[in-house]
Amino acid sequence: MSVNQIQLPCVHQTPRAGLCALGVSLQARRFFVPIEGHVQIGQKKLIHPPIDKLKVCFIGLLGGISGLYLINKVVRADPALQCCWGCSTCAEQSTLHRVTGRDNWRRKAGINGGPSA
Repeated sequence: MSVNQIQLPCVHQTPRAGLCALGVSLQARRFFVPIEGHVQIGQKKLIHPPIDKLKVCFIGLLGGISGLYLINKVVRADPALQCCWGCSTCAEQSTLHRVTGRDNWRRKAGINGGPSA
């Protein structure tokens, strides 16, 4: 009897088993592989790959966070969740906010501020 099994490199407990199951399923289907080649985030030092930063934000959104400031409480505090989504570590919420923030995108796009009143 042949059963497809995914061997996870870690063993942890989590209150977010549903999100873990989704992460394992998406990893098995190589869901993020096509996206990896297109993600470019300017970084001073490459500690967390850009795709991992996107995954962490995505996990947080699926986990119901209302802002990036909650990443540390929901995703970073749950190593099982990170492991199931293929992230070895989780970037600090301040780093994610700085990298994905509105001002960062405006600066890169050459947009100067919003409309004047």
